[in-house]
Amino acid sequence: MIGTILGSHIIPVQIYSKFTNGPDVMPNVVREPWQKIWQMNSLDFGGNRNYLSDFEVYDERAIDHQNVILDIYIGVKI
Repeated sequence: MIGTILGSHIIPVQIYSKFTNGPDVMPNVVREPWQKIWQMNSLDFGGNRNYLSDFEVYDERAIDHQNVILDIYIGVKI
């Protein structure tokens, strides 16, 4: 349910590269960007991947599952 707090997570402090994706349908809006991210190199990220924490943000732009926009954050070391 939208607006219900399901829990909280602490996101580690580090530098992140942000990738905004969509609009597209679920699950394509998630699957396709991750497939591209897995093929990227340090130049694409602006640094080497840190592998400490990556995360996705689903906000009000993700309410319509036919037109989802979301952000993927990839942790990097510069």
